[in-house]
Amino acid sequence: MKLGKLILTTVLSFLGIASTIVYTSCNDDPCYELKCRNGGTCANGYCNCPNGYEGGQCENITAKKYLGKFYGVTKLNNDPVVIDSAVVELVNNTTISAHAFTQRDVINGTIKGLDEIIASPDAKNTGAVYGAVSIEVENNWDGRGDNSRKLILYVEKTVDNQKYVYTFTGQTRID
Repeated sequence: MKLGKLILTTVLSFLGIASTIVYTSCNDDPCYELKCRNGGTCANGYCNCPNGYEGGQCENITAKKYLGKFYGVTKLNNDPVVIDSAVVELVNNTTISAHAFTQRDVINGTIKGLDEIIASPDAKNTGAVYGAVSIEVENNWDGRGDNSRKLILYVEKTVDNQKYVYTFTGQTRID
């Protein structure tokens, strides 16, 4: 009888220890239910999105947050400011194009990361030698309903040995 109790106690102890080890060693895979889209990869329960995408599952095209029509003014050299508008359009998932309507230059911007825009003149712009160009778009989310965005488009160019510098500054409202 003592031998039976000893064997039963040993078997139950072994099963208890083995069950505890198996149960505590099994961790849930944090990426099991997370489906990263558009080529994103999961690491530690978070999606690492490829360039051009953002969001919890890489579902948003990063460049789309910069799109829209902006209303403001353009300053050219020492001329008075002119009421103007500009548009930012989607070229592809990582590239936007911007131009102010009083100027004919199209400036492309390649989106790097979440908020960096690398600007360059469009290849279709002819007859000009470009210096510095930049596109800046700021989102103003104040939590009180002001969902405006600000655009600053800066271009330096030389045409027929004449230097032109202009800046468009404007904003739009996101509905």
